[in-house]
Amino acid sequence: MALCQRYSIWLMVFPLCGAAGIIFYGVFTGITYTAPVRNSMLLALMAWFVAWYFLVPVHGNHGLWLAYLAFSLGRSGFLLLWLPGASRRLSHVHAV
Repeated sequence: MALCQRYSIWLMVFPLCGAAGIIFYGVFTGITYTAPVRNSMLLALMAWFVAWYFLVPVHGNHGLWLAYLAFSLGRSGFLLLWLPGASRRLSHVHAV
């Protein structure tokens, strides 16, 4: 029980950080603009590796959770950068 309580904060924070990335994933996939999804995943994976490398040795399992948060926030943030292109793509499709 004590172990569950120690890490329960991450179970509350993680969905909040990952929600935008999941929504953007659906939007980009729905308009068949999937290259940014692939690229954001690769960039988020690099963010995960950097966070994992520096945080896990210092913070242990908490560092691993922080690395996963970096991945989720990275995916959301990188897809947010490609959102104007998706908007232009979608408006171009409807204009035709």
